[in-house]
Amino acid sequence: MGGQVTQIMMSSHAGTYLDAPAHFIKGGETVGRLELDKFVGLAHVIDLSHKKPREEITPADLKDYQRKIRKGSRILLRTDWYKMAGHKSFFTDFPRVSLELPEWLAARRIALLGLESPSTNPDFKPTHKVLLGSGVILVEALVYLDKLKQDKVFFVAVPLKIRNGHGSPVRAFAIEKSTGGSRRK
Repeated sequence: MGGQVTQIMMSSHAGTYLDAPAHFIKGGETVGRLELDKFVGLAHVIDLSHKKPREEITPADLKDYQRKIRKGSRILLRTDWYKMAGHKSFFTDFPRVSLELPEWLAARRIALLGLESPSTNPDFKPTHKVLLGSGVILVEALVYLDKLKQDKVFFVAVPLKIRNGHGSPVRAFAIEKSTGGSRRK
């Protein structure tokens, strides 16, 4: 009996995925050329689960976290929106990144922004251009940030090495520090 093989055909933006700069920036870095350290390392989980459908996430929402949001930071915005997957409104009514927030984050030179929504904003071109144009990696459609007990985790979201790819599915997970070893989510 031979080994098993499964053929997989999907979009590069399926499931939990990341956007590389080439997704919106002409001549931007493609997935296969990105530095892996952007996807792996300490990340700050910011609880914005109080945000309502279609409500904007603004710089004012992150004011209390300014010390954590600096050059090289990985920021994960918890909205619990993943719970709406499968509903018609999942792709239209999610809490959205305001047009001002990408400029604010880009000025702080963060490495990665993770969201539980399928995109930054229904009008995603302006937000994507600012974030990706400043080298920020976007990880979208994250799940289970509400299961994390700590607001600082070791985060991994490594893409497939797709030559000339502008996005890639990722296997995202967080490891929490504990006295009894690591806990994976």
